[in-house]
Amino acid sequence: MILNPKWSKPPEKPQIETRQVHIWRGVMPVKFDPWMTRSLSAEEKQRAARFLRQKDRQRYYFSHSMLRTVLAYYLSIDPQHIVFKYNPFGKPSLWQAVTEPEICFNMAHSEDMVAVAVTCLEAVGVDVEFIRELQDARQIVTGNFSPEEQRYLIGSPEQEFKDRFFTCWTLKEAFIKAIGMGLSHPLETFNIVASHTGTPISGWVTLPGSADSKWYQLPFQPHPCYRAAIVVKNIQPLAQFFDFNVHFDDFLLTLK
Repeated sequence: MILNPKWSKPPEKPQIETRQVHIWRGVMPVKFDPWMTRSLSAEEKQRAARFLRQKDRQRYYFSHSMLRTVLAYYLSIDPQHIVFKYNPFGKPSLWQAVTEPEICFNMAHSEDMVAVAVTCLEAVGVDVEFIRELQDARQIVTGNFSPEEQRYLIGSPEQEFKDRFFTCWTLKEAFIKAIGMGLSHPLETFNIVASHTGTPISGWVTLPGSADSKWYQLPFQPHPCYRAAIVVKNIQPLAQFFDFNVHFDDFLLTLK
């Protein structure tokens, strides 16, 4: 079952409990605003400059500025002062702990939609995808999905295939982002479809070979044209959903 949550305004002062995951959605403004570049590091600006299309550069500016602004909300520091470090697979974390307990985060973006997950739990992953036509979608399924997932997808009615595909894809992407290995972890080696129902799990998943660790996955809908998911390690999270754009002006004040 895909959750269609209510997106609300965040409290004036950040409050995140041990079992909570705060999920933020943001939609890039139609008009480009210079604030999108102000908080970025020199390295981030260099990465953005490598995009050939202006739209792609602006999406990079927005997604990474939104991440910094959301983290600054919890850390009570200027977004420009946030420093990231990266694990061998490229997953970012804070350079040093500045809160107690330390917060973990993850970010994803697709087209104009950005999703950021923030928690005090051990590990979190998030993914979001725009529902679109993919010419090679069925080849992707046979090459990257478990046998149970393939049966769920290949056997679906044509009109349901895209929705099912992106629901499963975001769950698998969120999973490999949560474990911190990205696409270096083979997607076909774990299963996000329940064997007794044949449908995507909203609940617990176990990674083969790691019986001591369990992962809780939650598919959700940030917008009717998008599918998204979070995965959290070893605990069923209490999810809260915040809309970055609702009080956009409040966040801009933190950058001025």
